[in-house]
Amino acid sequence: MKTMLAKVKNSKGFVSLEVIAIAVIVIALAAFIMIKFRGTAQTQSENVDKQINASVKAVNEDAIKTTPTANVQE
Repeated sequence: MKTMLAKVKNSKGFVSLEVIAIAVIVIALAAFIMIKFRGTAQTQSENVDKQINASVKAVNEDAIKTTPTANVQE
C-alpha cells in the first residue's frame, strides 16, 4: 500500500492534478472578489467628485461674502 501511494505521489500526473486544483481555487476566489467589489471604484470616484464640488462651491461662496465691494466714483 505504501509503495502504491509513493508511486502516485511521485508520478507527474499527481503533480499536474494538484496544480490544476490550486489554479481552479485561485481563479474561483479571484472571480468572487471581482464580483464582490465590482463598481466600488466608480462609486468612490463619484463620492470624491461630490466632495470636491461641494468644497469648490463653499470656497466660492466664502470668496463672494468676504470680497469687499469696489468704491466706484462717478
